[in-house]
Amino acid sequence: MTVQDEGTGPDRRTRVQGEPVPFCPPVVPEAERGAVRRITVVGEEILHRPCREVTEDAFGTDGLAALVDDMFATNQAAEGAGLAANQVGVDLRLFVWDITDDWGVRHVGHLANPVLDDVPATDRRLVEEPEGCLSVPGPYRVVPRLDRAVVRGRDKDGRPLVIEGRGYFARCLQHETDHLRGHLYLDRLARRERKSALQEMRDSQDEVFARRAAAARQVSGGEAGPGPPAVSGRAAARRPGPAARGRSRAGAGPAPDRCRPARNAGGRSLRAAGPRPTRSSPRSPRAADDHR
Repeated sequence: MTVQDEGTGPDRRTRVQGEPVPFCPPVVPEAERGAVRRITVVGEEILHRPCREVTEDAFGTDGLAALVDDMFATNQAAEGAGLAANQVGVDLRLFVWDITDDWGVRHVGHLANPVLDDVPATDRRLVEEPEGCLSVPGPYRVVPRLDRAVVRGRDKDGRPLVIEGRGYFARCLQHETDHLRGHLYLDRLARRERKSALQEMRDSQDEVFARRAAAARQVSGGEAGPGPPAVSGRAAARRPGPAARGRSRAGAGPAPDRCRPARNAGGRSLRAAGPRPTRSSPRSPRAADDHR
């Protein structure tokens, strides 16, 4: 999915809302304007049910714009690759992203009422990669995802938008859309894997929460409370301890959202440290100038 730049080679400019721009600061203006909010944690009811659509009367309002700003600020402080509205306690079908893909291209944007295109069976290629989540602070687990994703929705002003991603950016788009359906990556794991991930989270989340609180003070001068006093509900639990995979500034290891990986200047990457797991379906070698 490379774009040729006047015939001179691949266009590696940052994509904002899917369009190439000449410059994008490491901290996007939305994050500068926004306030850091507390990130919800697995077990909280809002994460485990479908979110409401953003209604017509909400598009173009100051309230929706402020929510987008706060989500970028929260994602920035937590070093996420993307963040869904229910991860800041808001029951709306909306997510943001700021991620650098496998080919070094940074993608920044937001989308309301996202719908993933169906991929024909003949075009489906599953890739198994580590994935983490800001709402599951600490662990990363291998999750199969489609190698390519196209998602349709609207921006905060109600304009139609189509975003296409490959590789880790595609993973991020699928991960965040899952959130708005009330699903976490844990729901895609076998029972034993899910149990071990929750234990790892309990062993590491306090440290992650402390890092996030410190980062929140730097980003906005505000306090983003760590999380609920205890993990409850489906995730059951006792707490303590941090660790993170996917992209996260505040964690040992990387979390999109925290689907998380080593960071790149400006955008974050979803990939965790360590060797990449084998892919479930072979892919043709990527050209150096292809986007992830």
